[in-house]
Amino acid sequence: MRNRRALVVAPTSRARRESLDKLNNTIVKILTIGELESRVAVMPERALCDRITRIVMLKRACADIKQSVWLGISGDFLAFLDHADFFLDFFDELSLEGVEPEELLRGDTYAEYDDHIAILKELRDRYYALLTERNLADRSMLARDYALNLGWLGEFDRVEIVIEGALSSFERKLLESVSQTVPTTLKIALSPFDHKLSAAFGDLPLASEVDYDLTRRAITARKTIAFTPEFRLLSADTRAKQALIVISEVFALIDRGVDPSEIAVVLPDESFAAYLRRFDRWRAFNYAFGFSFETSAFYRSLLVLSRREESPALALAFKRECAQKGLLAAVAERLEESGGGILETLLQLADENEKPLAAEALAELKPIIDEGVSAKEALRLYLSVLREKSFDDVGGGKVTVLGVLETRAVSFEAVIVPDFNEEFLPKKSSKDLFLDTAVREKVSLPTRFDRADLQRSFLWRLFARSEYRTIICVVNDDSRPSSFIAELGIENEPIAMEIDATPFFTPPKRTFPQPPIDSSADLTKIPLSARGLASFLLCERQFYYRYVARLKEDDRFLPKTVAAEIGTKLHLALAAVATEEPRIFGSGTVLKNRIIAHISQYTASAREAFEIRLWERRLEEFCANEERRFNEGWRITVIEERRTKAVNGVELTGRIDRVDRRGEETIVLDYKSGSQKPSWNELQLEIYRALLFEYENVSAAYYYLRNGRLEPIEGDRYKELCGYIERYKAPRHEFAQCERLTPCGGCEFQILCGRK
Repeated sequence: MRNRRALVVAPTSRARRESLDKLNNTIVKILTIGELESRVAVMPERALCDRITRIVMLKRACADIKQSVWLGISGDFLAFLDHADFFLDFFDELSLEGVEPEELLRGDTYAEYDDHIAILKELRDRYYALLTERNLADRSMLARDYALNLGWLGEFDRVEIVIEGALSSFERKLLESVSQTVPTTLKIALSPFDHKLSAAFGDLPLASEVDYDLTRRAITARKTIAFTPEFRLLSADTRAKQALIVISEVFALIDRGVDPSEIAVVLPDESFAAYLRRFDRWRAFNYAFGFSFETSAFYRSLLVLSRREESPALALAFKRECAQKGLLAAVAERLEESGGGILETLLQLADENEKPLAAEALAELKPIIDEGVSAKEALRLYLSVLREKSFDDVGGGKVTVLGVLETRAVSFEAVIVPDFNEEFLPKKSSKDLFLDTAVREKVSLPTRFDRADLQRSFLWRLFARSEYRTIICVVNDDSRPSSFIAELGIENEPIAMEIDATPFFTPPKRTFPQPPIDSSADLTKIPLSARGLASFLLCERQFYYRYVARLKEDDRFLPKTVAAEIGTKLHLALAAVATEEPRIFGSGTVLKNRIIAHISQYTASAREAFEIRLWERRLEEFCANEERRFNEGWRITVIEERRTKAVNGVELTGRIDRVDRRGEETIVLDYKSGSQKPSWNELQLEIYRALLFEYENVSAAYYYLRNGRLEPIEGDRYKELCGYIERYKAPRHEFAQCERLTPCGGCEFQILCGRK
């Protein structure tokens, strides 16, 4: 009779390696949870397809659905490529949680997503049919129709699975199926935030480590996790300064006798690794997630080749690349061809370190290229595959840098977590862009609150296993500490740290020459807007470059968020409706439908289309408030109008969103599509009141479109405004730089100023 082995399952590759080092036992097989799924759940006579095959099949499915344009799915393959993952992730989420589209319709009480869900169901069914025709499957199909690999499971006499974090419905069912075949024990570590995981196994005790016999459905051992809220809480005023603090804290821990291999720097946002690499002159860190292939010279060459026509900046970058690599120019002339033959030619540009991964990506693409794609499509697909590749961090230091997900089931003596800010913790997910929380709760899909609790759980467990804990956050006008700090039981305020940056920098070999400053400029001849005044008060040198020298970035090269795009379109839609049909402001329902109809005409992407559907709900209170105001006698008299007026010898200017009148009452309103007003808005409404010279006793308020709330400004700040105007028009000998460096981080002129 063949001897059988025990199977141990760890949540991550790092936890698997640690288990191997500890056990060193040949009769125990150790896998990750992902490897277990791939071995146990199978679809006979089907092959699992890769990401690129999924994208191509989804595109073909879209071609047969006329309404796909209504979802923002572009007919152009290159544009479609940027949004395909959004739909595939949504299909995966539904299948992993065992939710069918029809259930979403039942959960959608207000029928807010009816049309979208119907089209998505048709798209998914067509996509599944195309995979089936080719005897292919993806993870979402596997979760619905898998069979248990009993032959492989028969090799083991027991299974032990380490669980940290949430389990999907598919994962729970799979583990239960395994437990009915082989005795299975779950080793579960629960934080105070793991309510759903606890409930899934009969209300397990929180803040404890539990051994749960899944076969017999019983707790066999439990241990309370001790946690004391003892932290070193520090702050900096920029993200870059956080990196200096991290390095300083690492060396302080080593001086205290902590082994460097027992120190972890955990990144809520992995882009922060770029700051650490920039300042790590001692090569102290090793990066668990490696280095993205996007940082390579080969990737950069291909990127500018692919996007060289999108902006003047990229066109210039392409010319520079061609000057160094003549092969690029020759390939560019062949991009109108069909087929992917140019990729083999481009592979010659990869160096020795880049070539193995570049060749591997090309091999993955070959089946798709053989089916017939254009040279442009092949290049963009190649870039998409390369983005998923990463170089191992060979020769790194002993201090480990890792992401939050990689902390499961591992421990360190000392833990440092930078970026402990609201914008990163909890981290936002693209999955929350479609379907609001109420619908998700009704059909048992994870909500944004569940995802937030999951991130809290990972960090809580990591902190509980460590002796030294340091949290670093950015505190300035735009960033605030995460609310998770208070939830950890930390009551003290962050200690502001100032680090001498000199040891971290190598002096530049040459400096960028600063252009001369014309200090004789007469500012009274330059119209002053609210944004201009904010710039002047923040940094006179920034104001000079923007409004006197009139230097400007190419706005086509600047990043634009979906929220900003939708905000702009909301302003345009409100202006159009108020101009064309002012009387419909007396009916909230009609007004909302008309606004959404206007915005939908200009939808540019799938994510914008979903965001617009969310705005249908958000606008309900605003439109109801508009109906009340209309019935109270308020009428719109000014809409999206630019005005100018001389005040104390300076011409003030501004575009007023809206002015309402009721009898002798006048109020100027400024729309806000976000939840907060930007810092430069401080005196904006005071300037608008000054511009309404034909009215007396003008009040002013911010008008929040998300909830219909009017926020009046308090007091009369006209005297304060006049004081700033006197300072603005006073003769000067120079345009001084700001004293603090905080504003420089987001300023487009920091190189011209010599600050970078």
